[in-house]
Amino acid sequence: MVRQRPKWHIRLPFGKSLHQPIGGVDRPSDFRRQSSIPGTMPIREGKGDPIRGTPSSSFSATPEVTIEEPPSSSEPDSSNFGPPNPSPQPGKPWRWTLMWLAALAILSGMGTAALLWLVSLPPPPDCKQPTLDMERLYCAQQAVQSGELPELIAGLNLVKQWTPEHPMYAEAKKLKEEWSKQILAIAREKVRASDLKGAMELIRHIPESTPAYEEAQAAVAEWQKQWSQGEEIYAKVQDAMKNQNWNLASEQIAVMAELENPYWNARRANDLAQQLNIERRARQTLTQAQKLAEMGSPEQLSEAIAIVEQLPDGSYAMADAKANRKQWSQLLVSQAIDLWQQGNTERASAILQVSAKITPAPELQDLILFGNAYGQASTISSRWLPSLEQIWKLMEAIAAIQQVQPESQFYTQAQIHKSNWQSQLKDSIQLEYANLFASLGQRSTFELAIAQAQQIAPDRPRRLQAQTLISFWFDEIERLEDEPRLRYAQSLAQSGQIPDLQAAITEASKIPQSRSLRLEAQSWIATWRNQIQVVEDQPYLDRAYVLAQQGDLNGAIDAANAIRPERALYAEAQYAIDGWQSELIRTSQVAHDRPLLNQAHSLAESGNLSEAIQVASQISSGRALYGEAQSSIARWRDQLNPPRRSDLEDGDSEPDLPDFATPSPDSPQPSDKPSSSDGATPPNEGQPFDSNGAPAPVIESVPAPPELLDEPSPPLIEELPQSSPEAIDEPSPPEPSDSYEGFYDERYYQDSE
Repeated sequence: MVRQRPKWHIRLPFGKSLHQPIGGVDRPSDFRRQSSIPGTMPIREGKGDPIRGTPSSSFSATPEVTIEEPPSSSEPDSSNFGPPNPSPQPGKPWRWTLMWLAALAILSGMGTAALLWLVSLPPPPDCKQPTLDMERLYCAQQAVQSGELPELIAGLNLVKQWTPEHPMYAEAKKLKEEWSKQILAIAREKVRASDLKGAMELIRHIPESTPAYEEAQAAVAEWQKQWSQGEEIYAKVQDAMKNQNWNLASEQIAVMAELENPYWNARRANDLAQQLNIERRARQTLTQAQKLAEMGSPEQLSEAIAIVEQLPDGSYAMADAKANRKQWSQLLVSQAIDLWQQGNTERASAILQVSAKITPAPELQDLILFGNAYGQASTISSRWLPSLEQIWKLMEAIAAIQQVQPESQFYTQAQIHKSNWQSQLKDSIQLEYANLFASLGQRSTFELAIAQAQQIAPDRPRRLQAQTLISFWFDEIERLEDEPRLRYAQSLAQSGQIPDLQAAITEASKIPQSRSLRLEAQSWIATWRNQIQVVEDQPYLDRAYVLAQQGDLNGAIDAANAIRPERALYAEAQYAIDGWQSELIRTSQVAHDRPLLNQAHSLAESGNLSEAIQVASQISSGRALYGEAQSSIARWRDQLNPPRRSDLEDGDSEPDLPDFATPSPDSPQPSDKPSSSDGATPPNEGQPFDSNGAPAPVIESVPAPPELLDEPSPPLIEELPQSSPEAIDEPSPPEPSDSYEGFYDERYYQDSE
């Protein structure tokens, strides 16, 4: 249980203090004595001064202290009933302590402020209005630190006026020498930047009393010497380039590169080298243009003028080319006048377009204006659809031709063209309005555009263009009328079913032949008919593929032959039939020739290579196993006639084989191992269909009649008799020894010995 501290309520009359005696009690002994009276309780003020309150009905004589004691708890508070502490004597020693502390704080603050004032720097002088020489020198030093040339010159002018009697002369002398060196360094930079005049102006600010003055004068003399040498060499190089003396110019540039001044040996020498290259190329270009102009034709003159226009401005070649260009242009304009008088206005206008790049003679100004206007108007005749560009070019042509003066010899012809172009402009504006109506794409707007274009009379210059537009807009009206029917037919055909395709064909056939969509409708009709044929014939072809995969090639051929010619799948069916027939022929040939090849392999394994060759040679060219047979024959011949060691040392190749030993490029490549004698097709000889079901490539051979496929073919050696090689008596190979396994030919070792 938490015990609450008692709350005491003390009521005192106004103006009284607890330190004053209460009820005549002015001694501690009296207070202690009175505190033992029943019904009273001591209280403590400050450090524990006991105060006792006594009941009284009058408040005038003594103050009254009423103490309300809280309810007592079960456990008495022993702290409230202890012996009273004696009260200290009242006094004022703490006031003196505060006064001494305040005085000490004031003295410490004054000392700290004085110390800070002593150790801090004085404020910098006001450089805007310096009054003393020391302030002026300080401000000059601060300004020179910025590195600006005017500030450096101003500071130097300030200190060089002070005499040795000046109190700050020693410090000013050091600054004057330092600043003079800086000015000399800046002057050297100006010389490197080709500003000799500016460098000379800076040198004048260096005082004569400084050590840098003599160095500056020596530098000035050297600069003037090098500058005069550089200018002399520069003039020689320019004269050499002007006279096209390229060798002399190169030599002088090399001499300039040896000068000590960086401005001349680096910058100006590089500039001259670049200028020399430019002048050389410009002269070559000018020579090429002069050769073209010597031919005299308008085309060559125009090309020559275009070439010289590319010459760089300011070059010596350009100065010479200006006179040539003016001469060629005058000649070109004269030829244009002749062509114009001959009636060849188009070519004359093209020539004048080129000659307008220069300033022609005054009497040819009107001709050039006329040619430019004609060129603008001639570019609008190639388009049948009106446009704002055509209208704008006609307006430009009319404005250009109006500048031809009445006193010009071309004025009459210009007025004729002007009247024609004005008529074309009026018709073009009317057709542009009609085209604007037609661009809305509605039947009513097309009819309005047609009515607008029909207002152009037959004698107007744009009559043909108007009739072309009228025909085009009529076609657009027909397209608007027939397009819904064609789109409906296309929607019917989307299912791919035969009834829907037939309905689509019927719907598209309703478009008459004279309509604009007739050709597109016929194209769709042909497509849908092919789709119907594919749907009808695809089962036959699928059946044929299934039979072929099952090995029934004859049945597959019969099934594919059910597709008639002129059907959509006829070409695919015939392609498959050709492949299957070729496979039948190949199977028949393999069945006939495989026993011969197996017999030849058996003879070769027993050592009778000659007989093996004779048997394998019975397989003639063009047969399915011809390539495999020839490969075996070549291998056996190599075993019969191995190459001699001397032939190998001489680099001879293998012995040549007869022509029949070379496999045909059309024959399949033989396998390394002989096939079985049952006549089955080897795995590597291909199948009628590949993995994705497509027909195998056709073997170029003549298909045999079906009635002969089941009959055994006679030996091919009887059909194509050929001389068999003479039999070679081959000695039987000796028994292999234990140390060597394989075939041993004694003749090889005898020849090598």
